[in-house]
Amino acid sequence: MKSCKTATALLLIAVMLFLISGCSPIAIDELYSLPQPPEKYVQLQKLIDEEIAAGSEYSAPISGNYRQSVQLHDLDGDGQEEALAFFRDSQKALKICIYNSRENTYSLAAVIDGEGTAIGKIEYADLDGDNSMELIVAWQVSAALRMLKVYSLKEFQSSLLFTADCNEFLVSDLNGDGRNDLIILHFEGSGSVELFDLSSGGEPEFSVAKMSEGLESIDRARTGTLSDGKPALFIEGLYREGRSLLTDVFISVDGKITNISMDKVTGVSNTIRDYKVYSTDIDSDRVLEIPGAYPLFNQPDSASTYWVFDWYSYDSNGNKMLDLSTYHCYSDGWYLILSEKWRENVSVRREADVAGERIVVLSTIDPVTEKAEDFLMIYTLTGVNRWDKAKIGNRFVLLEESSTIYAARILDDTIKKEDVIGSFRLIYAEWITGTI
Repeated sequence: MKSCKTATALLLIAVMLFLISGCSPIAIDELYSLPQPPEKYVQLQKLIDEEIAAGSEYSAPISGNYRQSVQLHDLDGDGQEEALAFFRDSQKALKICIYNSRENTYSLAAVIDGEGTAIGKIEYADLDGDNSMELIVAWQVSAALRMLKVYSLKEFQSSLLFTADCNEFLVSDLNGDGRNDLIILHFEGSGSVELFDLSSGGEPEFSVAKMSEGLESIDRARTGTLSDGKPALFIEGLYREGRSLLTDVFISVDGKITNISMDKVTGVSNTIRDYKVYSTDIDSDRVLEIPGAYPLFNQPDSASTYWVFDWYSYDSNGNKMLDLSTYHCYSDGWYLILSEKWRENVSVRREADVAGERIVVLSTIDPVTEKAEDFLMIYTLTGVNRWDKAKIGNRFVLLEESSTIYAARILDDTIKKEDVIGSFRLIYAEWITGTI
């Protein structure tokens, strides 16, 4: 109550000082009013409302990184953000309205008429090197096919630079020359990647490479970095009737795209694994690692199959190097980085006999006798008494979340507590840019 009175007194003093200073008087209710948007955005909303009043409705892009109905982007590099609004008009035709920003006003500068059933995806990039952004639009023609069009918006005169059919596309500097390239994916029974360089201003430079034979889908397509710093395209999808996952790795060499992971004899990438785990930067070194998945020895009382992942980085010659190994417990939301000692002959079993307490026991298996020697227990604790459970015996806390405590107990005297804590990680959903 005292703090409230103090705040009121300070506000009254501020008002009195303001009036004494000779400034124009302001009504008290104005001091409490909510912040108002800048006038230019009010005026932009008015222009959009006029379009909607004429019978249009919002029709935002359905995939990609830019899915808002109204997007702000500096198209001409002047530091002012233009506005793009995506509509379906009264005749159900798609269109993109581009509003130019000048000082404190917006005005309709260009309209791009669309085709198909939806706006599949858009990207903004300077593809031809003229220091202004092109608009790359994939118009959805059917469930599987898109018509890709690249529009120049220089001086806000819309002109078509390039068109091609595609299943998907990405924009990235794949050859490392500092300019964006256009990457088009085709997948109709067999897959291919096309690389276009539009920076010459004339006919685009073009090259194509095949995806692995037997690839049945494209689940993810993203750009990343190889161990030698080379940018690469990683395409991942189902293989062998959906029983396996495969990654194709593409790079640009002398302007030509090539699949460095594909075996030249079989026509299939050497990255096949029988567990659906995707590539990621597992050790946060800005290099994308591709996992190999290997089933662990099943202990007699274990009905489930557990897996260990070996994470490999690749260089631009297709050579791979083991970066680290992990055991991922997806059901409890954590993973453990395995040292070489832990990785060798490791086995896993689960115990969940106590309510609010799930246990994963890591063991070393003797390859001759198949006898298990437990070396570490990891607990996932929930419920109101989770803190009490975390302190039982020789347990110690690994991490705490809002309703869960992760704890561990060491069963091997050669293992240090700090090594276990440093090897424990939570599994977070990865936000993947440049994906389909």
